[in-house]
Amino acid sequence: MITHARKAAVLFTAALLMGAVPVSPVSAAEITVMISGAITPSVNALKGEFEKKTGHKVVTVGGGSMGNGPTTIPNRLRSGQADDLIIIARPSVDDLAKEGLIDPKSVEDLVISKIGFAVQKGMPVPDISTPEKLKQVLLNAKSIAYSSSASGIYIKNELFKKLGIEKEIATKKISESGGGGIAKGEAEVGFQQVSELKAIKEITLVGPIPDAVQLVTPWAVGISTKAKNPEVAKEFIAFMFSPESTKVIAETGLEPVKRKK
Repeated sequence: MITHARKAAVLFTAALLMGAVPVSPVSAAEITVMISGAITPSVNALKGEFEKKTGHKVVTVGGGSMGNGPTTIPNRLRSGQADDLIIIARPSVDDLAKEGLIDPKSVEDLVISKIGFAVQKGMPVPDISTPEKLKQVLLNAKSIAYSSSASGIYIKNELFKKLGIEKEIATKKISESGGGGIAKGEAEVGFQQVSELKAIKEITLVGPIPDAVQLVTPWAVGISTKAKNPEVAKEFIAFMFSPESTKVIAETGLEPVKRKK
């Protein structure tokens, strides 16, 4: 004779098998992913799908890939902040791995990022197809913006030298606010990673700067040596390399890298 309890258990099991009862993943966990600049639009576009597929939660923390500021990701890690996953410019990932803050065995190149050029919405779109033409656009501009992270450091320390306009640039209004500064009217033109500029609808992305003066930067992923959930971090890395994810990544203006591991 089947008891009421037994009958209820049988019905509940049947409901589970038919998918009528939602099941919360037993191993669901939360990971913190530290991201900078170029990769931010991609991670923000993909984390919801990862959460939906796995039941895990992804919390993102933004910051610069490099620099001396207290909020840059390298300095946050050096000050003791413990997060699970780091996705920033490769040179900084390598430095942090040498310092023992990122597991070197976990490091992989994820995407390649190029520097782009943008102007205020409504301005004529200039021709920057050659270094000489880019140089002339910059000489004509009254104000210029670039970021305070990887691309901005290159623009400030190297690009202006390569174009031979260091003295002229010194007389112009400079803002380290990147594309956001252009959108707010702080600068007429400016530079930042293509994916970052593409995400700002209030400006006009002209395109990547010429190859002859371009800086191609790999963005790499690595797991913190203090990670609380390293296995979930590995799941997220695999998800970022999936065909579905790489398609989204490419749409944000980055070039996905084929996984070697």
